[in-house]
Amino acid sequence: MKLIKSIKGSEKPIEIFVALFIILTVAMVLLQMFQGQISERTEELSQLAKEQKLEQSKQKAKTVCNRLCSDADDLKGRAAYCLESVEDVEQEGIDLDMDGIPGEYDDSLLGGLGICEDKIYCPHLQSCGGVKSMKDCVTILCAYWTQTGMTAEEATNVLKSKVSPGTCFNALDPAEKSLHWFTKVNLTCM
Repeated sequence: MKLIKSIKGSEKPIEIFVALFIILTVAMVLLQMFQGQISERTEELSQLAKEQKLEQSKQKAKTVCNRLCSDADDLKGRAAYCLESVEDVEQEGIDLDMDGIPGEYDDSLLGGLGICEDKIYCPHLQSCGGVKSMKDCVTILCAYWTQTGMTAEEATNVLKSKVSPGTCFNALDPAEKSLHWFTKVNLTCM
């Protein structure tokens, strides 16, 4: 009789243990579901923050470019517009692919034409009067510097020192390099 009472007495702790195990398992499943939802929301918020930073960077650069464009009513003003780069505004360029590494090659901004994220000039972001591309800028810059008394050769040297493709250019493979805007522009004053 004592043995039967002893067995019944030991069943209670087993039942409690099983119940606690089931509760713990359910709690773990609920925690995992909750954690999955939180990580999804965190990723969404992170992506949204990156997109907002990109738009803010572009807008900040466009504001500077708009100001320069409004002052571009003479050759000197158009030259200043052409020489302004986003690097001067944002210090590191615009992270177009939002990967946290500014200065990389990107071909989304110029519709398939490549660019380094750390050297985006105002004409890459918007047109200003007759200035629609960096090709137009070469003509304007050459005219401006030759008007100040430089020879075509001196103007070419200044042009090559002032207009650069960005830090990613030298590391590009030949296919990417051939698509970069810098290879499409002849930096020579005639």
